[in-house]
Amino acid sequence: MKKVIYLVLPISVILIMILTGNYLLGHRRSGDFTYYISDSKAIIREYNKKSEGEVVIPGTLGGHAVAKIGERAFEECYNITSVIIPNSITTIGDSAFASCSNLTSLRIPNSVISIGESAFRECWGLTSITIPNSVTNIGERAFSGTGLSTITIPESVTSIGEGAFLSDLKFISVDINNKMFSSENGVLFNKSKTSLIQYPLSKKGGYIIPNSVKSVGNSAFQDCSGLTSITIPDSLTSLGAGAFYDCQSLKSITIPSSITSIEDFTFDLCDGLQSVTIPNSVTRIRASAFDGCSSLKSIIIPTSVTYIERAAFAGCSDLTSVTIPESVTNIEYYAFQFCTKLKNITLPRSVKEMGYDVFGNCPNITISCYKNSYAQTYAIKNKIQYTSIG
Repeated sequence: MKKVIYLVLPISVILIMILTGNYLLGHRRSGDFTYYISDSKAIIREYNKKSEGEVVIPGTLGGHAVAKIGERAFEECYNITSVIIPNSITTIGDSAFASCSNLTSLRIPNSVISIGESAFRECWGLTSITIPNSVTNIGERAFSGTGLSTITIPESVTSIGEGAFLSDLKFISVDINNKMFSSENGVLFNKSKTSLIQYPLSKKGGYIIPNSVKSVGNSAFQDCSGLTSITIPDSLTSLGAGAFYDCQSLKSITIPSSITSIEDFTFDLCDGLQSVTIPNSVTRIRASAFDGCSSLKSIIIPTSVTYIERAAFAGCSDLTSVTIPESVTNIEYYAFQFCTKLKNITLPRSVKEMGYDVFGNCPNITISCYKNSYAQTYAIKNKIQYTSIG
């Protein structure tokens, strides 16, 4: 019996140490820092969230050089106000300082090579930062939700993730010697200006996309609430997902005939959008493309479109007129959900598949459809009022 007790006690102690992350995972503590060793380098795993004021990250921990601020290491450390980073750090991990809302002062040393995804996301108090000429990678949403008004991309940067600067920026500048990126009037492009990457959120008024541009990146104009008009050149062949997401002041838009697909969330929550022209080149309207465009009153879907994806026009509460051509074969679920003013829609014989609740929460909708068509069967099955034509 004693042997069993002696065996159980050490096992229980080991289990506790595993669960608390202090044994097999190799986590160690020094003051407010929790860290571990990898390749003879110290990696900061966590900082005491109750600590306040200035943080001085040591150059060494346990006799090992501190090389990386790990993922989420300082996340939600609401009470820290400034951080001093040593020259030993080469990597600032994903979400390393995310939601440090009172952080106002931080200097990135010229030893840092990579700034991870969401590294400084929602650091509202951070109004100024210098990216040193050692950084090569800036991750997605790295500085989104900060208080930055300007930012300069140094010569060394070769990679910038989607939405890296979704903050209240007025101007983005790029070192003239950078081989991958450029800027014009505060707008971020690739070097050859064939791709528009990021438009500063705080710029106001209208904007004419240069004729050299062939693609607008994902989320490129997202949350640009002061954007009142946009001119898209015929050179453009690609509009990225969420490109104009939540551009509340945008009143109208004409999509050029060089575009073949309207991507996910492209105009989602553009609640000021009153008119849109879709060219006869678009074959697919993707998920939530116009979701929440509550001022849109009518829409003409061209004869090139074959597929309308989920929630494409959901929440278009002012929509009273929709023209669906004979080319459309598929209408996915929630496509016109919450289009509360939509009273009548004609579904052509070409429609062969429809998802559930296509017209959910459209209390006054009547479907006009052909006898014995798929649309008529759908209306009957879903107890939607319909009238027969043809």
